[in-house]
Amino acid sequence: MSELDSADGTSAVYAKLEKRAASFCKADKLSLRILDQTVEDCVADLVNQFVDSADISELSAYHETHAKAKPVEKLVMADVAPQ
Repeated sequence: MSELDSADGTSAVYAKLEKRAASFCKADKLSLRILDQTVEDCVADLVNQFVDSADISELSAYHETHAKAKPVEKLVMADVAPQ
């Protein structure tokens, strides 16, 4: 059984994504300055990108109801071709 098979599991996975994104954004102060982005904007951008590229229905549904409505900007991460 996958963590994403339950609402609590999906919430936990999403929280881990946000925590990892926050760690990355806080560590990359130069990019934040160059892009004139706040840590909050950076986290939202990274989580949006991951959820969009992962294309996992449970995670996408959770994200739609819990994330701030914001388009994927793709400012922090470079586009990576799917493997």
